[in-house]
Amino acid sequence: MSPHVLVTGSGGFVGGHVVAAAGAAGGVRLRLLVRTGPPPGPGPAAGTPVTFVRGDLAEPGSLTGVCDGVDAVVH
Repeated sequence: MSPHVLVTGSGGFVGGHVVAAAGAAGGVRLRLLVRTGPPPGPGPAAGTPVTFVRGDLAEPGSLTGVCDGVDAVVH
């Protein structure tokens, strides 16, 4: 099974590039932590499994379960 990676800040400059690079490399499932909705930008390559979870790093209660089942976190 492919690794499951959580990306925080996926709508930012660095996070957006991480998402695009991970999608281009393939063989990864992405979970993107977002505050309001899907991030702008090109996103990962077509066919890359992506899920979005709502949360805010400044609100610890919103992060319950965000890391469940992930293999790595890119922050």
